[in-house]
Amino acid sequence: MTVVEGLPAFVDVSTKKHRIKPHTQQRLFQRPPIGASYQKTVGIPVLGKQTFSLCILTDNTAHLLVQGKMLSLNEIVPYTMNHDNGCLNCELSDHAIATMRKVRASLKEVGYDCTTDTPYVKVSTPLPMPVKIHLKRREEDDDNPQERFADFGEEEDTLDNDLERDVLP
Repeated sequence: MTVVEGLPAFVDVSTKKHRIKPHTQQRLFQRPPIGASYQKTVGIPVLGKQTFSLCILTDNTAHLLVQGKMLSLNEIVPYTMNHDNGCLNCELSDHAIATMRKVRASLKEVGYDCTTDTPYVKVSTPLPMPVKIHLKRREEDDDNPQERFADFGEEEDTLDNDLERDVLP
């Protein structure tokens, strides 16, 4: 039995089931690459078909574009990276927050997984649980990231495909 300082003596960390990673091996989350753009079109209950696009402009600003019948946003969003959990702490404008409230929606969380180069957006709707949408990387065709949002909707998913449902905190 292996005993780790700071844990009770009865905790056996030598088995796979209870293995604890040393602090030095914990995963550090990285920022998304500057100039990268991501997009996903999904059907969301209550809101309908929505296209979410995210373009990383600098190491602390991103362009968030949401287009659909019920909700439309076009925001330059300042953010900071939470290196403990991979979340991007975004600061939406008062106008964006008010626009989302009109349809009883809110942006719960934005995150980034550097191992798969996949950002996600968690949106709360009038439904009891928020919807987590994994955006897909778009091919870079030019040097101006803001012009990449001209075309939308090449692919569409529904909740049954690769969306995750999480319980409201």
